Amino acid sequence: MKRENAFLIMIVAGAVCLAAGADWRTGFFAPWLAEILLIAAFPVFVLFLGLWWNASEGEEDIPFLGY
Repeated sequence: MKRENAFLIMIVAGAVCLAAGADWRTGFFAPWLAEILLIAAFPVFVLFLGLWWNASEGEEDIPFLGY
């Protein structure tokens, strides 16, 4: 995965988390709706933060280190 793609997805997921929290605090969202958005977006944010952190600047892909 390219570093820019991981960064953009991370930013979008972080913005959803911030917007859900802010809209709940201001009363625009019901608490259950804000919770659903946070439960869906926060793991995506953390996953793509890790991918962005480990991605290289070049065209190479992150090597598989399983097994």
